[in-house]
Order: sequence, then C-alpha cells, then structure tokens
Amino acid sequence: MKKRKMSSLVLAAGFMMMSMAMWMVLDSGYVKAAGGSVSGNSVPSAAPEVSVPEEVSAPVMSVEEIVSHAQSVALQAAALDTGFANMAEMQMAASVNKSAGEYYNNAVVETPGIEEATPVAQGGNLVVNGVVTNMTAIVNKVDIAFVDSVRAVADGTVLNVVDIWFPASEADINFYMPGVAADAQITALQYTDGVWTDVEVKEIREDHVVLNLKKNGKVAFIAK
Repeated sequence: MKKRKMSSLVLAAGFMMMSMAMWMVLDSGYVKAAGGSVSGNSVPSAAPEVSVPEEVSAPVMSVEEIVSHAQSVALQAAALDTGFANMAEMQMAASVNKSAGEYYNNAVVETPGIEEATPVAQGGNLVVNGVVTNMTAIVNKVDIAFVDSVRAVADGTVLNVVDIWFPASEADINFYMPGVAADAQITALQYTDGVWTDVEVKEIREDHVVLNLKKNGKVAFIAK
C-alpha cells in the first residue's frame, strides 16, 4: 500500500515537471517567433537608437565681406534711385559722365561750360552712299577744353559740342536737337588735327540737323 502511494506521488511529480518543461520550451519559442515581443514574463527588447542630425552652423562672413555686401546693396539702391536699371549700367554711364537719360537715349543734354545747352541725340539711322542703313552713331560728351576752344573761333552761339563715333568712313547723320526751328541758321565745325573745320550741313528741319561727316571726332553746333 505504501509503495503504491509512493509510486503515484512519483508519477504525479514527474508529470508536473514534464509539463513545466514543455511550457518553458513553448514560451521560449513564442518569444523568438515574435521577434523579441513581450509575452508572459519575457523581457522586451531594447528600443532602436534614433540618430540626431548634427547642427549645421551658418557660414560666418568676414568684416571685408560684410562691408563689400553693404556697398553693393547701397550702389544698387543708388542706381535705381537715379533711373538706372542696375548698378553695372550706372557705372558704365558714370565712366562717360552721363546721366541715366543721356545713357539710355544716346544723347548729350548737359555740357560743361555751356549753360542751357541744346540736347544732341541720334535722330535716325546713318545714310551711307545715299542708302539708309541699320547703323547708328554714338553720341558722347567732351571736356570743357573743347568748348572753350571752339567758342574762341566760332562766329555765333555754341549750342553744344559732342564727340561722335560711327562705323563708316563717311555718312549723313541725322541729329535730334529739340528746340531747333525749321528756319534756324546753324553751322557745324569738327575738330581735326588741332583745328576746327567746317562741316557740311545737309538739312535743317524742326528739331533735326543733318550733317555729312567724313570722320569720327568732336563736333560743335553753332547758331548764327
């Protein structure tokens, strides 16, 4: 009787131990299958590390760069305030002493040494050998020395003195001169080899004077 009870206890204990072993095996397999997820008394896997991007610092400008940038901004503002489209064109005009209006209209409105000068601008395309071309003349300013020089020899009132350049050996050039009357008496002189010489005036009409020029150079318009 005692042996039978002992055997039963041994069998029961063995069954319990086997059940616990099987449960542990199954529980371990479940954790592995779940990829480390929490199940029962299992320990959860550590959270993945989150990388934090390094802070990017803004470039530091030197004192010279700051000053240069400030000057560029100021020049651009000055260009717009004085009628220029940009700083580069303002600087180009300044190199020939022209205002925005003179620069963009290929004209000379103000001339040193002449009060209330008659403006001179390109009034039409060049006529070469009797044929109208697509060429134009460039009208620039002169130094006051040329104004004084022609005034000393001219018989009349100096309306304006300009520097003319055109891409031909000879051409009839139409100058736009607002304020000139159709019946005005106007002559022209050109500075050649240190001397002012007469230039042929081919036509005078309201606001226009047409000259025949055989070379580039300084040209003075004189009202009789």
